[in-house]
Amino acid sequence: MPGMTQSIALLTDFGLNDTYVGSLKASALKVNPALPILDLCHNIQPQNIDHAAFVLRMVYQDYPKGTVFTCVVDPGVGTERHAIAVQAGPYYFVGPDNGLFTFALQEEGISQIVHLNNESLWNQPVSQTFHGRDIFGPCAAHLATNQDLSALGSPFEGNLQELDWSLIDSAQEQLAGRVGHVDRFGNLITSIHQSDVSEYEKSSQQKPQSIHSCDWNIRWGHTYEDAPEETLVGIWGSSGFLEIAMRQGSAQQELDCGIGEPVYLSFA
Repeated sequence: MPGMTQSIALLTDFGLNDTYVGSLKASALKVNPALPILDLCHNIQPQNIDHAAFVLRMVYQDYPKGTVFTCVVDPGVGTERHAIAVQAGPYYFVGPDNGLFTFALQEEGISQIVHLNNESLWNQPVSQTFHGRDIFGPCAAHLATNQDLSALGSPFEGNLQELDWSLIDSAQEQLAGRVGHVDRFGNLITSIHQSDVSEYEKSSQQKPQSIHSCDWNIRWGHTYEDAPEETLVGIWGSSGFLEIAMRQGSAQQELDCGIGEPVYLSFA
């Protein structure tokens, strides 16, 4: 809501062993010490934009409307890649234009984009290696405080960078996706969403029969315990995405695969 300070949610690949997360938070709090700052995740695989984009898509709708997602997975920091802020649906996204926002923006639709070129809002001097602290943090803080996207810079012209995870293969009577995240339990969270399956079921009048990934066929279940111990099972996870899990074990270790691995859901 205009006139009401919104929360900032941070998504980075900084980890928690260095000072980077603290410096990013401090740069926002220097603008507004009363800002609520939430930690979405700081353990994105280093420089892995695909991983960051999927994790953001997986959870951003859990946050209050108006949240400013400040996302810093930025292997191109200091180059000519653009710094942007986007309003999409009831949310805001601040970070580099490198495809990181692809899936969230596809879900919500874009209302407005600006190029973060109002240098009066930046932390000076600007480091060529830490735009999170010097550009994204301060700009996100101003946005969360004032909800005025146009104050951050000029309208963005051109097309945003996008990731392409398209693997859909309806001719083979299957849905295809990728592993987007591996959680600390070794569960493989895939890009196949429950809504994709519902739509395919309606059009094909078929229900999914099997899950296939990394040369393994995987049984269906409703809970993690719907399989014997140390057996793989596919379930719908808390965010609506297909998970491949192993009861009392790690699916990642058993399958020896990780982020980006293709996953197929067969209907025949």
